[in-house]
Amino acid sequence: TGRGGRQLLQYLRGGVDVDGALDGAFDGAPDAEEMRGTRLLMAAVRLQQELIVAELVQPAWGADVGAADARGRTALHLAALHEGEVAQRVVASLLSRNPNADHADHGGRTPLHCAAEFGGLAEVPAPLALAPARPGRA
Repeated sequence: TGRGGRQLLQYLRGGVDVDGALDGAFDGAPDAEEMRGTRLLMAAVRLQQELIVAELVQPAWGADVGAADARGRTALHLAALHEGEVAQRVVASLLSRNPNADHADHGGRTPLHCAAEFGGLAEVPAPLALAPARPGRA
């Protein structure tokens, strides 16, 4: 899981992030206990911890996969900023909960825009490109 994953697991188990490695991972999320699963999900996505993301999207964690940070970005936006097989699996885990793949951030970018513009991808992650459009959206 790497250093970031180990720290996130420690946090999940009630530990403390002593060196600030998760600073910024929870931007825009209210500091409320009911948001814990959502905040952790955003952190796991930023750190590209696919196994942790797969766990946190389970309903028992109460993570809102459609919740947005202070910039209007959802976990799907954050996942789309990465490339490679791990990023594809993170995107697929998020899409398993049927988030709004058409949600635009405050800059007007959807997760698909982020994947194409910022992810440095030769191609858009397959799960994101195949995400169904929401009714009323072209």
